[in-house]
Amino acid sequence: SCKSVKNFFSKKHELNIEANCLIFRNRVVLPTSLKMYALQLLHANHRGIQKMKQLSRQFVYWEGIGVDIEVFANSCKICQLKGIDRTPQIYGNWPLASTTFERVHIDFFQKYNRTFLILVDAHSRWVEIIRMNKTTAEEVAQELDTIFATFGFPGSMVSDNGPPFSSQKFSSFCKINNNIRTF
Repeated sequence: SCKSVKNFFSKKHELNIEANCLIFRNRVVLPTSLKMYALQLLHANHRGIQKMKQLSRQFVYWEGIGVDIEVFANSCKICQLKGIDRTPQIYGNWPLASTTFERVHIDFFQKYNRTFLILVDAHSRWVEIIRMNKTTAEEVAQELDTIFATFGFPGSMVSDNGPPFSSQKFSSFCKINNNIRTF
């Protein structure tokens, strides 16, 4: 609409294009077609409004995102029925990490017939997602090397017991990098 074009025009000095994505202050500007999906992801585990807004400020943007988050969270039937407690949660049986990259969690997921490696920092909740052509231990180690070259090596790495993560080659990779593996 003309209004949204005017709003973006006023922000033109803060907009960039990277990898064919429109970026506003290091956040991906989502098209209307992806807003509902993004709201569902932001509300995963029935996060409250403030947590959703905090998370959105790290990754995504669209005009009116704050209002959309409030409407979405306030209309969640499960939160209304269950009276969801919005206090911070500890996920699983893992203790809270006190520093960045103290512990990372890694796994694969599939979307659009493609496989991705996901790495999540247990302290900051920072997410790295890498498209994988192969899921061999060698390929995983190569991608993790790239991430670790940027952020440093984690103290420990949590994964399932899948073939790439339980292989001897991956064990060697972890040992070389003084990394503790946990399943």
